[in-house]
Amino acid sequence: MSSIQQAFGYARIRVDSEADLVEFGSSLVSSHVKILERDMSVPTSFSALAGPRFCAAHTVWPKTKIKIDRSLYLASHRRLFIFVNKGQVNVSVGTNTYTLTSGQVSAQSVAARELTLEMVEDTNEVLLLSVDVPAIEDASSIQPNEVRFLRDPGVNALTYAASYGLSKAPLPQSKEAATTMYTGAATIARMLLLHAQAEAPLTSYEAAMRYIRLHASDDSLTATGTAEALGVSERSLQHAFQANGDSPSRAIRRTRVQLAEAFIHENPDRDLDDVARLAGLRTARRLREARTAIGRTETPVAAARV
Repeated sequence: MSSIQQAFGYARIRVDSEADLVEFGSSLVSSHVKILERDMSVPTSFSALAGPRFCAAHTVWPKTKIKIDRSLYLASHRRLFIFVNKGQVNVSVGTNTYTLTSGQVSAQSVAARELTLEMVEDTNEVLLLSVDVPAIEDASSIQPNEVRFLRDPGVNALTYAASYGLSKAPLPQSKEAATTMYTGAATIARMLLLHAQAEAPLTSYEAAMRYIRLHASDDSLTATGTAEALGVSERSLQHAFQANGDSPSRAIRRTRVQLAEAFIHENPDRDLDDVARLAGLRTARRLREARTAIGRTETPVAAARV
């Protein structure tokens, strides 16, 4: 059985391989998933809620190899998280291959366009969460083959349960509900990225900058709140930034301006007050003041209207 329903820019997709194998394959292709190898006699299911800025898909596969082909827009805007709730999955991105087993989660770089997932066990339960998280990525996080792992079982279980709920949720019945769904997906993504572990440990400054980039769109973000979230004193945080010729307040302001410019570059016709709100600056006037405060004297294409 296959069905696609739509409302408020969202699509609810349900696909069951038992009914029509051709329909099953074509429905998956429309979701940017292509089956490379599998025993078509074994039941497979795919359930997803796809919105303008996120997609949560719960899947159950036998021994299978699939290819996920993300469009250039998705690859440049969305983080991809891969949860394995049961079984074992070998993930290949370019020349990089890694293995996820039950209870493990990975955060794939926004630059990853093509991924191959090999389902190793007889039954493999996998959840994919793709989210557009407002953030200014650092250089290390735009490498196509970079992957970070989440090793805290408590965080993994919590975020899996929330993501599973999104993948099974009915279509929103109002614009407010649609906004709430995206906010939930973005909150899950921020939690995952905050706990994702790179191969090398982060310095205090790097950890703080990562937190600021993930939360710059929250207009309540402050230096004090950042220190509390990282479990350090505000004085210690100030020292870490001073050692790098920076300050927490300036970093927050700078990141918000960069985020606003990115939104304008994405959609030059977007209302400036709306841009400022999305970037955590509330109003166009505060956006202009923030640009002046960080020394923006030129007017780049991405900020031509600021």
